[in-house]
Amino acid sequence: QPLRQFLAENIFLPRGMSTAQLHDDHAEIIANRAIGYAKDGQGKLHIDMSNWVVTGDGAIFASIRDFAKWESRKCMPFFPASR
Repeated sequence: QPLRQFLAENIFLPRGMSTAQLHDDHAEIIANRAIGYAKDGQGKLHIDMSNWVVTGDGAIFASIRDFAKWESRKCMPFFPASR
């Protein structure tokens, strides 16, 4: 199972974090993202930042609302007791 899918199903969505995601596809344009796009000579949008070689240590993208949910619920167990 890809890490992106695992995080969505087991960490983000159970906490109501609908915008949170692991950003592991650096060509993907993220809707409502605040930074990082530039137009090339033909007017096509490109991400205007370095491509990270490593994800998982900082490639989580989330809205400020989802970040607030994370902060308010970070003491919740990650998995149900039955796991």
